[in-house]
Amino acid sequence: MFSDTKLMHSNSLRRFIIIAVAVTCTILVVSYSFLLRFYLTRGLHIDSEFRLEAEARQYLDKWTITPTTPLPKTATITAYLGYEMLPSDIRAACPKEKLVPGDFMPLELDRPFYHIHTILRPDGRVVYFIFKFDKDQKPTPSSKQFFTFYFHLPIVIGVITISLIILLAAYLLKRLAHPVENLRNWAMQLEMENLEDDPPPLTYVELNQLAELFRSNLRRLNEGVIRERQFQQYASHELRTPIAILTNNLELMERLGIHEHPCFASSFARMEKTVKRMLHLTNTLLWVCGEAKTRLPDEILKLDSLISNVIEENSYLLIGKDIFLDIRMEPVVMQAPKTVVHIIFSNLIRNAFQHTTKGAVKIFLENGTCMIINDKNSENPQCEVGFGLGLQLTQQLTDHLGFSIEIIDEVDQYAVSVQFPFHQNRRESVGTSGRSSS
Repeated sequence: MFSDTKLMHSNSLRRFIIIAVAVTCTILVVSYSFLLRFYLTRGLHIDSEFRLEAEARQYLDKWTITPTTPLPKTATITAYLGYEMLPSDIRAACPKEKLVPGDFMPLELDRPFYHIHTILRPDGRVVYFIFKFDKDQKPTPSSKQFFTFYFHLPIVIGVITISLIILLAAYLLKRLAHPVENLRNWAMQLEMENLEDDPPPLTYVELNQLAELFRSNLRRLNEGVIRERQFQQYASHELRTPIAILTNNLELMERLGIHEHPCFASSFARMEKTVKRMLHLTNTLLWVCGEAKTRLPDEILKLDSLISNVIEENSYLLIGKDIFLDIRMEPVVMQAPKTVVHIIFSNLIRNAFQHTTKGAVKIFLENGTCMIINDKNSENPQCEVGFGLGLQLTQQLTDHLGFSIEIIDEVDQYAVSVQFPFHQNRRESVGTSGRSSS
């Protein structure tokens, strides 16, 4: 009942969820890793600032008691008295104006990393406390442990975390996708014959409810189709029965010779033509309503002759009107159900004749296209296409035949174009005629 064609071109829910989870987890883990590294770096800066500040406070306390206290110098912190005593690489990278007393200045050069803390002694001289970390120094066990924790461990933890989250998401998706795929397979195999069978158990209550809802909706659609078929059968009987009675009565009247009587011949001919048209119209309507399950037989017909007959049949609509007919048709031979083609053009031409009070009606047939154009004025607004069939039925008929119809509603004229995808032109002669009716 269902096809995999559209499903093949649709997005996969499994693929979408896996990609979404993987991208989300990757962004979260990578962001957290950078955030962790940022906080670690900031922590190291705060630690060095704390050590510099503690060393400077201790030096000031000693210097206040003993002014001859020497400048401190440890493995990582060295104090310098005056800007001129600073190492040359620091003076080259950092001007004196940036080293404000009381502030901390991180300075990262090509090799060493400096953290400078500037203080002002009570005697007005400036002392610079510098924390130095040299990247080229010989690694120690503690430094190796630091680099492992600072650089390698976040990457390893991030990769492991992403892998675990993806595996967990894949497991959960598998638990969810399996019953969803069972629901899909059951729905694709659902037919009118097995509509009453219970759906398979789908593990989750929501999926079971969805399957039951799907089956109940399809059951209602099936009941509607059955009612429509019954209505078509009843309508076929109710429509054909009176037409059959009229046809039999006309045949009986013909046997009695009424069609030859001068007083009744013209009336009998109109009655016979009308009954045949009703029969053709009824068959076409039932064919369209039946969704074209039984195609009407094709006939080889001359489209230009058929349109000429339709014009002649509806010429009485032009009586008493100031209308100019411009008819230009080239011979076209095509294979199609004659009854349906006749009703289509009867519908369109009658509409043009009926809704035009004055002006011109143009009917062109050339290059596989029939164009019907009629003038409009305030007295004949073009409100619909057809004599009871309407635009919708006309379009259904053209769709069934594989034709294409285009309606052009302009200010001063109304045009309908019908194109035929298959036709055989014979150009031995081209008929061009123009006539007026008044």
